[in-house]
Formats: sequence, structure tokens, C-alpha cells
Amino acid sequence: PSPTSGAAHRVVILCGPHTTHRNTCATLIGAGLNVVGICIADQRKAGLPLPYLLKSVRQKGFLPTLSRASARVAYRLMDLGRDRAAMARIFDVPAIEATLFNWNGPIHKTESFSAPETIEWLKAIDSDIFVVHTSYWVGKKVRNLPRTGIVLGGHPGITPYYRGSHSAFWAIYFGKQQDVGCTAFLLSDGVDTGDIVAQDRIPIADGDSFITLSWKGMKRTAELQAEAIADLDRGIPLTRRSVTIPANTEFDNPRLGEFLRYRLRQQRVR
Repeated sequence: PSPTSGAAHRVVILCGPHTTHRNTCATLIGAGLNVVGICIADQRKAGLPLPYLLKSVRQKGFLPTLSRASARVAYRLMDLGRDRAAMARIFDVPAIEATLFNWNGPIHKTESFSAPETIEWLKAIDSDIFVVHTSYWVGKKVRNLPRTGIVLGGHPGITPYYRGSHSAFWAIYFGKQQDVGCTAFLLSDGVDTGDIVAQDRIPIADGDSFITLSWKGMKRTAELQAEAIADLDRGIPLTRRSVTIPANTEFDNPRLGEFLRYRLRQQRVR
């Protein structure tokens, strides 16, 4: 079921707490969509992703987790200052905050989208569509809540070939700079495996890093999501393309050795 043709769908955004996530909220609101709620999940402890690290140690081992954490530290030591400047260029933070301030809708904060009180909040808000921008899992019980069945996710990578973490890094690592991009898709049971709604490539500019390319992908994904829902509000159905998932296309954060090889193999992208 869906609203009468031409009616505005009731949209709830499931997201994280960072500027990239707030930009998605502001993009959908600024596009004139009927955003009726925002649900923010944040599992960090003292600003650190401790639950993620502990889960990684349990599933993948201590040394691989340490290597991936070391790669992240090495990147930050090399590139933090330039990325701060890039963040300010990519995202208009004052405009984002002004849009959210003027919206004044209900916001629910949680550690898990599947928490009982969060599910009750999501039920009560009575949505047609969920838009998802988060690194946390959105389970089937949550995905079944919107009336239309539409749960529109986004990924800063070209699915199904670059799923999981840091798709821009892996595309460049394998010499496929043309595969840096983003995807809006319908959430399913797998990692970035759902039907594709829209895709776009992200051009690489001087000074880009694989992190800034991810940010650009997130920004463009929000625009693609907004365009798809605006079409739905006009009575135009979603364009959706089912995909076959190739083997070995889900990637994790790079290990330290992979990060160093990435820096040695090419000089253009930090």
C-alpha cells in the first residue's frame, strides 16, 4: 500500500550522529520531503567504537583487528588536517544545522535500532518509508515496519562489486579508480546486497583521499535517495534492479600492510 498518487509519503530517517548523517537528514528535509522523524543510533563509548572493536576481535581475531586499527591511526596521523579542511568544503555545516533546527521534528536516540523501546517509537510514528544512513545493522523486524515496505539504504561504493567498508579504498587499491561511486538500494538480509535504485560515479579531484571520496559518495547518495522519494510522491514508482552478488566482493577496513601498499601503488589519492 502507498498514499494516494501525489501525496507525500511519511519518511523516517535511521542514521548515525555524525556530520555525514546529519547532512542526509538535511538533504531530505531540504528537498521538501515529508520527514516525520529521525532515529539516531550511536554505540560509541567515550567517543570510541568499542563494541565494534570487541566484535571484530571475537570474529576475526586480535591481530587482524589490531592491524586494521593501526592502519586507521596511520591514516589519521598523515591526513587528519587535510581531511578537516575537506570536510568543511564538502559539507556546509551551518546550512545543515539551520535546516535541522528549523525542521523541529521528533528525534529518538538509541544504541540499537532493534531495541524494544526504539521499535515501539518507530511503530508509533507510523511511517511509509525508512531512509537509512548508518553503519549499524537494521534487522528484519525493523525493516518490516514501513507501510510501503520501502527501506531505502545508501552505500558510498558501487554495489554489488564493492560492498562493506571503505569501497573507495578498495576500488583504488585494485586499480579501478573508475569504480569509485555510490549506490542507493533497498535494504535486504545481506551486506549492501539489495536491489539497486540508483547509482553514480564520483570523480576524483586533486587532494582527495579514500575517506573524502566516501564523504562525497554519502553526500551524493542522499541526493539520490531524495530524488527517488520525490518521484514516489509524484506517483512515479521506484526504479529497481536486482543483482547477483559475485564472490569476494564484501570488504573490511584495510589492514596496515594493505594501507601501506595502497600509498605506494599510487600517488594521486591519499
